[in-house]
Amino acid sequence: MTSKEITNSNSTNTYSGFFWVLICLFTFTLTACSDDNPINIEDEDPEETIEISAEFSVSNDEPTVGEEVTLDAGESTISEAGSSLQYSWTLIAPDNSEAELENTDAEETSFTADIGGEYEITLEVTFDDLTDTEEKVIEALAYEELNSNITENRTLFSNTLYRVTSGFVVSAELTIEPGTVIEFEENTGIQFNENSIIIADGTEQDSIRFTGTEQNPGHWDGLQVSGTESPNNIMNYVVIEYGGNRGFWTSSEVFANLTVGGRISSENARLQLTNSTLRHSAGVGMRMTNESSLQDSENNTYTQNEEAAVYTEANLINYLDSNSDYTGNENDYVAVSAAPVTETDRVWNALNVPYRINGTVVVNDINLTIAAGAEFEFTNGSALDYTGDETFLVDGNENNPILFTGVEKEKGWWAGVWVNDAENPDNRMNYVVMEYGGGDSFWSTHSEYANLIIGGRTETSDARMQVTNSTFSNSGGYGLKISGDGSNMPDSENNTYTENESGAVYLSANNMHHLDSNSDYTGNSSDFVRVTSTDVLGSQITWNKLNVPYRLSGSTVVREVELTINPGVEIEFTSGADFDVTDESIIKAIGTEEDNIVFTGTEEAAGWWNGMLIQSPNPANEMDYVTFEYGGGDSFWTGQDENANLIIGGRIADYEGFLNITNSTLNHSEGVGVYVRDHSTANADICDSNSFSDNQEGNCLVE
Repeated sequence: MTSKEITNSNSTNTYSGFFWVLICLFTFTLTACSDDNPINIEDEDPEETIEISAEFSVSNDEPTVGEEVTLDAGESTISEAGSSLQYSWTLIAPDNSEAELENTDAEETSFTADIGGEYEITLEVTFDDLTDTEEKVIEALAYEELNSNITENRTLFSNTLYRVTSGFVVSAELTIEPGTVIEFEENTGIQFNENSIIIADGTEQDSIRFTGTEQNPGHWDGLQVSGTESPNNIMNYVVIEYGGNRGFWTSSEVFANLTVGGRISSENARLQLTNSTLRHSAGVGMRMTNESSLQDSENNTYTQNEEAAVYTEANLINYLDSNSDYTGNENDYVAVSAAPVTETDRVWNALNVPYRINGTVVVNDINLTIAAGAEFEFTNGSALDYTGDETFLVDGNENNPILFTGVEKEKGWWAGVWVNDAENPDNRMNYVVMEYGGGDSFWSTHSEYANLIIGGRTETSDARMQVTNSTFSNSGGYGLKISGDGSNMPDSENNTYTENESGAVYLSANNMHHLDSNSDYTGNSSDFVRVTSTDVLGSQITWNKLNVPYRLSGSTVVREVELTINPGVEIEFTSGADFDVTDESIIKAIGTEEDNIVFTGTEEAAGWWNGMLIQSPNPANEMDYVTFEYGGGDSFWTGQDENANLIIGGRIADYEGFLNITNSTLNHSEGVGVYVRDHSTANADICDSNSFSDNQEGNCLVE
């Protein structure tokens, strides 16, 4: 903007002012001079300023070669009303261009871009001796059709608009300059095969764009990088949009803007994808197949796609990064198809959408870490199966738990997570939420289902998993199942098992010590922990008090173990069940007056369960404040002469027993309350230091 000052003077006023100044010089009284004849500076006219400004608009600031560009200086201004500006246009065209302005001194003019390149336009406006200018540079794109295979190394330039009129294959090195635009006609696409390298390295200011000639999802097929595993393949600051029409093979059911990999292992691909946007696909933004890889890929955006952000096989989940954005699609999830996950250690990152698992994903003998905050949705009947000697680490935190859930919030919707034949001591689940699983077994012969199964169906399929601060709910079976006598959950605590169809936990008696008193087992359809009969083995184990009973079925045998049963433990026995402490084992069941240990039946009927047999002679065996009731229903061997809630000693002399029992209650036996055999020993006051009631064959029998 340019301005000009114009000054107007009045001669009479100037003379008058000078005259009074002379009078004042000869007058001794300055005040009188000032008062009687003041100098009136307001009589002078104010200065006037004229301003002009050169401004113009461009009707087509991204022309293609052959298109007209109109320039309009109507936005230029002059501050003096009624005055007009003079215009002068200058055009500097690229070398070899013959473009000219239609008029160089009109308010509006135009020219036609005849070659690709930069066109520099200058507008000069003048008034009187005032001048102002404005300059603009526009870039015209040359136009080129692409419709045949590229078999020699080539570069695509940003000053050319490329239009793909027929799909083709690249089998050479293709470099694409920053700012390049490639348009695709309907049903066209580009495939990069095993002999190709793609280098599409844009910048934040000048991205590379693959788009449709029409802005409709599915207008063109998309890009496929297939069979090329060059480490130089890169797409950086790339926009791919309006593809995903029908894929690169007719049998495909998943269409995408970008497909990485082919149908078979020989078509695996490697690509670095960074800072890029994949949007408006008629299918998904990106699809990955087989053993392809996205090395060091991050900061991408997958949005406004009609199916989902990404479709990938399970063995490629680890290439998706947590810094990318997967939201804003018709379905906000990453679709994952079942495939074996093997060979290379993996980290599954937390995304801002869930992974949706379809089928059973088998992870075999690799270190697998699932990051805090990751979410997994499972389709009907799907599952996750981890097997092997490496580490399975599912480590959330209080603010970012890891979620395993069903697509539909129905009990038993998906099968669950199975940790099988995996005994690494570092296996851990912490702050995990697992819900709506337990819908099916992992084997056809399996009968009990759960959200989480630890261990296999054979003795060689034991597993180890520490579980802490986690919630298992809404299972079609149990919240947790520990399968196999050798499986374990060391140092597990602070878990919640609730709203499960069959119950909180299903496990064998040999695994009871893995349940802690700080966990919550309530709110299920049956509020108990179901325990199947087995030998209890080990060295020193403790059964903790839960806020529900243990429910034992069958015959449980404690062998060569020091077993401690804490105050408040309640064990319910199903019909015909029994409990045998043998082989030099030690049992210490020390309750308190306020918190008795209870052995009872699932039904309040005399003889409902067989009772407890102590045929270990260990002098450390001790019980205090224990309640026995509703036992004595059958002998431990055929031909047994007496039934009882509690029997000390075996049928023959070789099976001696010892027990010191005090302050305990033995009631409602179908036989006697307590029976001490002649070759076994109990405290001398056993009949006096305990209480008895409603025992059908007597209270205390000592041979």
